[in-house]
Amino acid sequence: MLYDDETLTTWMKFGKFRNVKDQSQQNSNKRYLSSTATKRHLPLQELLHVQAVNDSRRRMSQFKTAKRGSRRAEPPTARAKAVDLVTGKAVVEYFFDPTLILDESGNSRKNKNQTDDDILLNSKHLFVPCKILKSLADDDSNGSGNNNKKSGKKKKGGKKDGQEKAEVTSGPALVKTADGTLYKIKEAQGLMALTAPDDYVGMSDVLHLANVSEASLLNSLRIRYKRDDIYTSAGPILISINPYKQIKLPDGESLYSDDIMMSYRGGDGYDEEEPHLFQVADRAYSHLMDSVHNVPHLEDDDLDVNVETDGEIGLAPGDPRNQSIIISGESGAGKTEATKYIMKYLARITKKKDLSDTCRSEDGKIVASLEDRVLSSNPLLESFGNAQTLRNDNSSRFGKFIHINFSTTTGAIVGARISNYLLEKTRITTQIEGERNYHIFYQLFAGAQPESLEKLGLGDGTAAFKYLGSQVVSKSDKDAGDFVETMECLARIGLTEEEQYTVFSLAASVLHLGNITFEEDDSENHAASISEVSLPSLQKACELLGLEEAAVKEAILTKNLTINGKTIKKTSSVAMAEDKRDALAKMTYSSLFLWLVKSINQTLTNPAATGTLGDAKIGFIGVLDIYGFETFEVNGYEQLLINYCNEKLQRHFNRHLFEVEQNLYSSEGVDWTYITFNDNRPCLELIEGGSGTTGILSTLDDSYAGMGTSSEKDVKFVSQLHKLFGSGTESKKKDGHDYFITPKFGNDRQFIIVHYAGEVRYTVDGFVERNMESLTNELRDLGKTSTVELARAAYACTATDQDIPQKGDNRRSSIRGFSVASQFKLSLQALVEDLERTQPHYIRCIKPNLRKAPNSFAAGDILKQLRYSGMMEAIRIRREGYALREDHQSFYNRFSVLLGPSDMDGEGGIEQLVRVLSKRLSVTDADWQIGHSKIFLRRHLSDKLERLAKLRVHMAARTVGRFGKLVVNRRLSAFLVAWVRFRLHMLEKYRKMKASTKIASWHRGTKETRAYKSTRAAIVTVQSLQRRRTAISTVRKMRDPFCDMTYKDLKKLLKAEKERMKEAVNSKDFRTAADIEAYM
Repeated sequence: MLYDDETLTTWMKFGKFRNVKDQSQQNSNKRYLSSTATKRHLPLQELLHVQAVNDSRRRMSQFKTAKRGSRRAEPPTARAKAVDLVTGKAVVEYFFDPTLILDESGNSRKNKNQTDDDILLNSKHLFVPCKILKSLADDDSNGSGNNNKKSGKKKKGGKKDGQEKAEVTSGPALVKTADGTLYKIKEAQGLMALTAPDDYVGMSDVLHLANVSEASLLNSLRIRYKRDDIYTSAGPILISINPYKQIKLPDGESLYSDDIMMSYRGGDGYDEEEPHLFQVADRAYSHLMDSVHNVPHLEDDDLDVNVETDGEIGLAPGDPRNQSIIISGESGAGKTEATKYIMKYLARITKKKDLSDTCRSEDGKIVASLEDRVLSSNPLLESFGNAQTLRNDNSSRFGKFIHINFSTTTGAIVGARISNYLLEKTRITTQIEGERNYHIFYQLFAGAQPESLEKLGLGDGTAAFKYLGSQVVSKSDKDAGDFVETMECLARIGLTEEEQYTVFSLAASVLHLGNITFEEDDSENHAASISEVSLPSLQKACELLGLEEAAVKEAILTKNLTINGKTIKKTSSVAMAEDKRDALAKMTYSSLFLWLVKSINQTLTNPAATGTLGDAKIGFIGVLDIYGFETFEVNGYEQLLINYCNEKLQRHFNRHLFEVEQNLYSSEGVDWTYITFNDNRPCLELIEGGSGTTGILSTLDDSYAGMGTSSEKDVKFVSQLHKLFGSGTESKKKDGHDYFITPKFGNDRQFIIVHYAGEVRYTVDGFVERNMESLTNELRDLGKTSTVELARAAYACTATDQDIPQKGDNRRSSIRGFSVASQFKLSLQALVEDLERTQPHYIRCIKPNLRKAPNSFAAGDILKQLRYSGMMEAIRIRREGYALREDHQSFYNRFSVLLGPSDMDGEGGIEQLVRVLSKRLSVTDADWQIGHSKIFLRRHLSDKLERLAKLRVHMAARTVGRFGKLVVNRRLSAFLVAWVRFRLHMLEKYRKMKASTKIASWHRGTKETRAYKSTRAAIVTVQSLQRRRTAISTVRKMRDPFCDMTYKDLKKLLKAEKERMKEAVNSKDFRTAADIEAYM
């Protein structure tokens, strides 16, 4: 018998299906319902008691498990309210707001040029818990405690600070922060109170906070960061705070160990509700596999699954829905490390244990397994594409989007492909103070053998090379270890030792090119020539590159001009020669990098994995690791493109979390209050153009035309920007673009863009030249003449990379070539198009401080990152909107089981189902709404429906199970009776057989005994007669030894004895003769 509707409604009124705020409590309620479903005959009060006991046992179990160190767990019970440790009385705590601080004279601390955000973001006590000690309204002296001084002195009347518990609701007041610092504030009513217990425990999902605000979000992150919980969920978005240290669990196990990794597979095992990178990776993998089977379910991420964006994600039933994991954040926030752990997780859960670690490629080379090759690609590209910057020791100076292909039948990795974006070439030749060149150079010096260094011409160390800043860099164990890993990665992708040496030779040649210096000759045109001291560097570079020294000299020192079909050679000045030298070095290193990417892709690509593999369909998970937002004291051309890329990705984030959501509400006819968010579309249009306007990048392309030096073209470019977009200065702005600011000083070479992450001032030195990459044909043709096969292949990659389709861009000139910005724009558009066709999973990486220091939580910097990344708006729209939705038919099929026979009267359909459930659950239209094709629900309502449906199915299954058990019991009872009868019959037969066997054996034994006794008596008689005869014969022989002899024998014996006696006498052996005589 099923539960009736009245019983279910009663249970819900008593809170069995209430909206819980913690996933662990949801799991507890699910277990409770399962355990109490078998106790349906118990009274309701007893059922409530059972739930309380189960919850108590669960909390104690979690606490004991945490003490054993198996996992990190929250306290067994959360504080219902804050308690003063001195008095034991309940106190109200507030989030401290630095904008309310008063100075000694009772005035606001804010200066004329300061905004509230300036004060807010620069305070070390931003939104920390504080207590109100007393009101300052009637305090004439205003001196019961100075600001920024520790408390601890007794107040008047002998009371301590903690005992001043007067209720202060408005007016100026004296507050004390958690560390004891005292502040005077101008208005106590401006403080926001903490909510117990949410604001004290550090919720694993901030959407479950009772009151989501900047203060509560920042406080939760601070609490979790202090206990090394660096991952926090905001619904489907993961917030990751870089700890700048290795995180260990209480038992000493790494947070990224193999056991922890496998425990997240499938969502069970290690602390399922605890956010982690592995949880996001597993969610993407599971969604990819489940998409083939079209399994409907209500989850947070269905918001992105079911949204239709102009048909871009429209898939046929059963087709894989590709996934993407978008990792974003500032430089130094931990994006690269997050990428490595996600790739390691995906490789680990799909690798078969019985597979060999090596295999052979098509050309017969021994290479590592596909999973190992996928993992090897990351550290290899890091060595050649990452560098140490002021903000990050392992900063990605290029972007990569890794497509990992999976078979949706076997779940295994069947291939991969890497797309790279904009390697920072300027770093190859120059670095600012405190930064380094690419890692591979320092790895060579630290890890290569001395004989190899001598062979490469690197024996003099880093101080001997200009491109490394001519500075002594000590050899570190980390660089040496990374060099070993780089060589292992090169081997895993199939490179032989000879090819590995060639790769390092190309890298070393770049350093030798940088040591080539020039001097002016005595001619009238002051032509440049290579100095004598740098000729060995030129010779070594040419030797490593396989180029002719004369050809390299000619390409650097001269330039061919074609006029009226005639070619004229023009000598280069010293400045031009240095530019060509640097251009050759950049081309060489970037060619090597592109060749490595191409080689990796060749080893990872499975020709059959383009869409199907046999009968299996292929899908992919894309992992995007790209440079974060950057702003320095001097920001150049690379920073503009990097920040443009981040604007593009932020636009994608806004589109999926805000615009698509709100457009969906409008198209479905759902009543919805729109949430405003920081739309960065105008900033993107400023940079790339759009809506019929010219952008900064197109203006930069146009600035290359015409005569003039590089510096003059830069000035022309920035003046054109101010003319198009700026009108006024940063202090006084009238018209122009809202996201473009003309600086008050230095506006002839600088401009300011208001990015989503803040204002950035760009200095245009070298913008035009870097944008066009003015490589002469002579330099480009050098690669074709190399005698080193790998070098020729590498230079060919550069030529191929520059041949990018135009896509209708008719503005390209055959004279100037295709600009770097245009190439980057097209590749970025292709990236965004790929992302639009996938279901995205977002990871927001946060940098806790600017000093790269562990255990340091700079609240202002973190709040700034949360603001410009759109996290607050994302949390609001997830919390206030209908984050869960499902098609009408699918919803009706799943939850129509909750309708009874009496509920089926009427028109039926989805409206009838919603009407009945609304009445039964006592909910309003604010909790769910019916759209044209989908039904929209809030999270707490979906939890109730899921549990109700599961309980209804469970009870129906129990009813069917009881009937089945009845049938089975009857059949079993009949079988048991037959079996017992058979058993009794067999026992009786066994007893009879045992008795007959015993009688037969006794009879046979008696018969044999008698025969034995008779035989023994006969034998004894025979033996006695034989012994008698033997005795008689023996006595007779004793009496007459010759009794048995005949006469002839005796006569013969006598004769023989006489002969013996005679011989004895003759030999005078009288003793023998006497014996013979006596015998005779």
